[in-house]
Amino acid sequence: MVGTAVGLTADGRPAIKIFTKNTGVAGLPDKLEGIPAEVHVTGEFFANTCTTSPGYVNTCKNTDAWPVPVPIGVSTGNVGECSAGTIGVRVKAGAAVYALSNNHVYALKNTAPLGSNVLQPGLYDTGCSSSGSTVLGTLSAFAPIAFCASSCPSNTIDAAIAISDVTKLDNATPPTAYWWPSSVVQSATLGLGVKKYGRTTSMTTGQVTGIDATVTVVYRPDSALFIHQILLGSCGSACSGLGDSGSLWVTNDASANPVGLHFGSNLDGSVAIANQIGNVLAYFGVTIDNTTHPTASGGLWPASGCDNAPYPWIASIMASGNTITLADGCGNTGTITLSGGVTASGGLTAYCGNCSAGFPNITSITASGSNIITVSDDGGNSGTITLSGARASGGLIASCGNCSLEPWPNIMAITATGSDGFFVYDDSYDGSHTGYIKLSY
Repeated sequence: MVGTAVGLTADGRPAIKIFTKNTGVAGLPDKLEGIPAEVHVTGEFFANTCTTSPGYVNTCKNTDAWPVPVPIGVSTGNVGECSAGTIGVRVKAGAAVYALSNNHVYALKNTAPLGSNVLQPGLYDTGCSSSGSTVLGTLSAFAPIAFCASSCPSNTIDAAIAISDVTKLDNATPPTAYWWPSSVVQSATLGLGVKKYGRTTSMTTGQVTGIDATVTVVYRPDSALFIHQILLGSCGSACSGLGDSGSLWVTNDASANPVGLHFGSNLDGSVAIANQIGNVLAYFGVTIDNTTHPTASGGLWPASGCDNAPYPWIASIMASGNTITLADGCGNTGTITLSGGVTASGGLTAYCGNCSAGFPNITSITASGSNIITVSDDGGNSGTITLSGARASGGLIASCGNCSLEPWPNIMAITATGSDGFFVYDDSYDGSHTGYIKLSY
């Protein structure tokens, strides 16, 4: 037997769930004090980190080094080991901000020294070279894991924090996920809909399938006993994979209330395990940091062609006040409206002294974490949009591996949906060349 939990039968009656490593375990009860007992063969539960050390299953996907401030939900790790887990969430205590993940991700199962560098991405994703990573912060504190020896002491959390700052660490997920978690914690209840964004499996949704779980978790070569845990399942596909350790489970609704800190699963990822997030926050004396971001809305998807310009592209990007005005080659215009006290000025109207396409067009929009967005056209001209009250990162340089309308790369569309930035598209049409300008305070 590897664990137990309180759950429900298929028809909704209370049940005791018993999890075993193998089939045919003898002596397990059908009932406990009149409550049905259900046996589930899950195999062992493993801490969800990935590493190149011998004996580990090598199933992790590679992830990128993100421009700062990096989002939550992406690859991270300690400089002392070639492994990778997930940045769960940004937390705060007073003016200080921290990255929250697992002990086995940041503190390396109690062995990493306080003050050691924490990286993004984790070394596993850079070929074990720290030159490909950003120093996100330094290890500040961790909850020691009591491993099994002659007996198995009980644990309630597998967690650690690294001190960082808002210029390096954001408090939102990548644009394809749920953005910002709430600061209001939600207690786990059976059947509660949940979601998480993790390094390996990205966004997964499921339900709380067990509460007050007691589970033995394998850390290779050690194991540890955890009590009062949350079990997650019913995800459709795998709830988690190696490298998802540290992910934050939140409610599967617009509120995204924090529920649990993910730290393990059975080997196929069908049953995930999480610490109660309230216990984690209380241990470190921190709260979830959901400080608001500047937002953007509007945009322009250009016309399909006109006499002046037979192909759709963005020809002008000009900013004034809280409005960025976009124009295409046919004279159509659109606006992106900035909110949260952010204003902008400057820009570029493309002109064509020597452009290869024969028509002026914008070919790149990029930002590197300052208050400057750089805009370039096909003639080698460039301009800048200067932000007041915000910083920007990301963007897109158009490329033309499979442009559908012409052999010249151009920025075809810019759109925003009320989130913390705007999407930038070129003429590839296959989704492979999409960028995002992210705004932050």
